Amino acid sequence: MYYINNENEHNMTNVLSFVKNQYIQQKQTEEQDRHALVNSTLLQGKGPIGSSAKSYEAEWEAFCNTVETGIFCFLSEVESSGTEEEKFAIYKEIEMLSWRLGAASFDARTELPNSFSHQMLNAIYSCAKKAVASGSTSNAIAIFRLLTLLIPNYFDTWIGLGISCQLAGDVPEALAAYERAKNLRPDHPLHAIYTAECLLRLNDRMNAQAALNEALQLINQSDTFKHLLAEAHRVQSIIQMGNL
Repeated sequence: MYYINNENEHNMTNVLSFVKNQYIQQKQTEEQDRHALVNSTLLQGKGPIGSSAKSYEAEWEAFCNTVETGIFCFLSEVESSGTEEEKFAIYKEIEMLSWRLGAASFDARTELPNSFSHQMLNAIYSCAKKAVASGSTSNAIAIFRLLTLLIPNYFDTWIGLGISCQLAGDVPEALAAYERAKNLRPDHPLHAIYTAECLLRLNDRMNAQAALNEALQLINQSDTFKHLLAEAHRVQSIIQMGNL
């Protein structure tokens, strides 16, 4: 059996520690730059500076937290439902990733998303879907958020995040995810169907109907999406009944 052992935990800790250390180093650099700029602007009588440094720090910290939470939730799902072959392949890749992080030129924020193989990305995506199916919505959200960093231009990732947030009752986050999905695939009706459902939860029947009309139009434009007609009719019946 190839469960999480001390070596695997050590390798995963190396990955996350490297990302966090880069954040800390960047934060220190930004703080030094901020102090230098403050001194410069005060000497020149230009007044206080903006909050760009702090915004960058917050963005970096959010990135690290998303990576950390997503990976550990992913590993949790692997442990509970993965096969022995899947576990072996996943932990071996984590081990190799920990080695690559040793390169001095490695930039976590730009290179980490490109450091996972297609096999690993498929495994992460599969675990995210399993988490949704099993009702582990918090794990699903964390893993899908990780995937939005690793493969931000993948339509299904944003749809998955939207569904997970919707199931968790976070309608605004779900709507934001569906909007990102729409930007990637405006021809796909799924984002519009789920957007309509979310708007119903907000008691916005008029815009829900408009979103559903968009979905029906997209379905009718291509035989590829005919299988979504039943889902669209389900939401239409809810709109007509006036409740969700």
